[in-house]
Amino acid sequence: MNARGSRRWFLGLLGWGGAIALAGWGEHTGAIETVAIEADPAIEQGRQAYRAGRYAEAIALWQPAAARAEQRADRSLIILLAAYLAWAQLQAGDPNQAAAAVARGQAQRTGTIGPALEARLWGAIGAVAAAQGDWSAAAAAYDRAADRYRLANDPVGELASQLDQASVWQGAGSTRRALERLQALAATWLEPPQELAEAEVRALGLHRLAITLAWAGDRDRALAVVQEAASELPAARLTLARLVAEMAIAAPSPEQQAELAEQAIVYYDSLAQAPDQSLQRSALVSWLALAIARPNSETAALIDRTLAAARHWTGGRSAIAQQLAVTQSLLSHASWPDAGRSLIEQAREQARQLGDRPLLALAEQQWGAAVARQGRWEAAAQATNQAILILEPMQRPEWSYQALWQLGQIETRRANGAGAIAAYGAAALAADQARQGLTGLTLRLPELPITGPRDWLDRTEPLYRQQMGALLASANFDHWQLAGQQLQGLQLQRIENVLQCRLDRPTPQELQDLARSTVGERVATVVMAVTESVNDPGQWSIDTVVRWPEAGSAGGEAVRQHRQPVARAELRALLDRLVANLADVSEEQLVRRDGKQLYRWTIAPYRSVLAAAGVTLLALVLDPNLRNIPIDALFDGQRYLVESFAVAIAPDVKLAAASDRARSGPVLLAGLAQGRSNLPALPLVPQQLTKLQQLLGGVVLLDDRFTQRALESKLVNEPISILHLATHGQFSSDRRDTFLQTWDQRLDADRLDQVLSQRQARRPEPLDLLAMSACQTAKGDRYGALGMAGMAVRAGARSLISALWKIPADNTPDQLFEAFYRAWLGGASKARALQQAKVAMLRDRAAGRSGPHFWGGFVLIGDWR
Repeated sequence: MNARGSRRWFLGLLGWGGAIALAGWGEHTGAIETVAIEADPAIEQGRQAYRAGRYAEAIALWQPAAARAEQRADRSLIILLAAYLAWAQLQAGDPNQAAAAVARGQAQRTGTIGPALEARLWGAIGAVAAAQGDWSAAAAAYDRAADRYRLANDPVGELASQLDQASVWQGAGSTRRALERLQALAATWLEPPQELAEAEVRALGLHRLAITLAWAGDRDRALAVVQEAASELPAARLTLARLVAEMAIAAPSPEQQAELAEQAIVYYDSLAQAPDQSLQRSALVSWLALAIARPNSETAALIDRTLAAARHWTGGRSAIAQQLAVTQSLLSHASWPDAGRSLIEQAREQARQLGDRPLLALAEQQWGAAVARQGRWEAAAQATNQAILILEPMQRPEWSYQALWQLGQIETRRANGAGAIAAYGAAALAADQARQGLTGLTLRLPELPITGPRDWLDRTEPLYRQQMGALLASANFDHWQLAGQQLQGLQLQRIENVLQCRLDRPTPQELQDLARSTVGERVATVVMAVTESVNDPGQWSIDTVVRWPEAGSAGGEAVRQHRQPVARAELRALLDRLVANLADVSEEQLVRRDGKQLYRWTIAPYRSVLAAAGVTLLALVLDPNLRNIPIDALFDGQRYLVESFAVAIAPDVKLAAASDRARSGPVLLAGLAQGRSNLPALPLVPQQLTKLQQLLGGVVLLDDRFTQRALESKLVNEPISILHLATHGQFSSDRRDTFLQTWDQRLDADRLDQVLSQRQARRPEPLDLLAMSACQTAKGDRYGALGMAGMAVRAGARSLISALWKIPADNTPDQLFEAFYRAWLGGASKARALQQAKVAMLRDRAAGRSGPHFWGGFVLIGDWR
């Protein structure tokens, strides 16, 4: 099993849904439970089993109790048990039975029932709808539940339903909307609570807000919020410890990592002494995961301590899940202790006795991973397939994708290429489904993970890279094409992380149609994927697939693929050097050296056949690791690639329909000459905008006329075709490091979204070109260029031209953009026009701006025509 599938997924097995409804909190809900217990003692026995995680036992107790209630025609008990059974069935991994249970409860709503009881039923309906991915129905159900809890004077239930509704919005893809709702709720808790119950409610809400902030990638704010909740809520203290541990692993410097790790250990050590046994275990499990991720001299002792304790853990499902979380962490450790196998066997037997299918599947999967470490591939495949069979009818892709991924790795090691491709394909499909659906479910209980979209992709990215490796190792063109699709999906997920929304990816056919419809150019599409070796995670490959129209053939195409093995560390170091040296005007020789190496690995194998076929333009589908590198600045030993080919980065999303107004539509030119917000002046901006207005026409917003309101008004109220911005801006894969400077304020990612989403909501026509002459990607951000692509998506632009690094404050952008617009207005494609502008600079040695530092940073993303 890949080590990145850490403990978090297994903690998710501890359950979600029905936590509050079965806790007996609140005066009115407590009265309902009292009546139920008096009516049938089996109901309370089932509640005790449920709280202990023995869901099969709870179902076995409640089903006969429900039958007895039906015999007595006791509508209240029928409804209550329907809700109970729905939550238990969901925990047991059977959403169909859960749906049947709530249907039985709804059938009894023929007359008046108490608001607290009705609230429970609506909560169960919402939970079932969320499990099925019906976000609209789930949101409506939780809204009804909150209203009923309000009538029942149950603030805890009301808050829980409101928080669940926020989770549903996140599940539907709107993390931003979920955060807005949670922050609005938090605004009502500014005053210190007067009563203990109010303090508990406030802590519960703050804890959920912290988890959502962490999910959205804002760990700093999440840390501040969870610290408030930690004084009242023990589970929040555990989240605080886990959050600090996550920050320790992700910290940029060894010193910061060590400091944060030590802080997390202090928290874990304290929690491991807590009176709450479940909290003790969870703290120890999380502590072990941190120790294995950051091994030191005390790691071995902690492993022994945890294993010794875990063998004696009892208490139903929670204890088994925690045992398996221990063994999962150990599976990623270099030295696998024999005691780990015996703990898996113990957990597997306990799960079988409980009849708990998710935990049994997890135990089988871990057993497969354990025997795979011994090279027993047949036994490993058998156990893993058993886990897949158990999970299949449960329709829980967030669980099944890891078992399928493990099977793909095993089949690869068995040299079963077809089996590996099939397993990886199923795993990738399940991972995509999980990413779409898990967002709304991860907030249900404090025990659940704080992992957000960015972390989710970091964990699953090796799956896609291994899948692409298996596909590209095949001799089948369809497999190569699928690998290209997966690469586009991988980079689209990272753009979605920036925008915190979901996007439609383009299809290979759309890319080919765009290539064939390019007038005056012969276009080759080039897919460059970085794939990962299963047998050696330190070994990567750059796989390049080139597809081009054959010369002299009507509609005929040729396709070739090349694989270049390279050590992961070597490739990372080369790319980091290129990024750093391209941004340094004095390092052209080093740029040529490393650019030549990357050229040999990628373009060189096809150079002669592309030239023979008359190819003039390369449309690139680039691995996220390569997006910060201008491919046309690669060096072949004699000249730069830009001297031979026009280059563009293929569209990241489905493009809006093309229009015939691209070169003639209304133009908006905006920029700053004066320094603002501690940013330096750009004294040549007035000259640049004046020249461009003479070429393009349009309206100029300069300095104090370039305000947020003015920009928004022009974009929303006028059919702008070209938007050219000459102002400071930075684009990052982290929303917090993304901004655009106007006269009156710095527009951060959220404000940019507001401005640009207004245009998309009100204007039917797309923005044909967005050009930015003084913007750049965030320094040190490996995926910064994807943040730039996110800007184009925000604006609804068909094409984007901007710079990867800070260009000197001379007239370089002025010269380049003037040449670009002249060529494009003259009929050249955008890619050809940009190439001509770059080559003109490259060959103007007298101007002193011929090196790639000056022209290489400008890249074209999207429609290159």
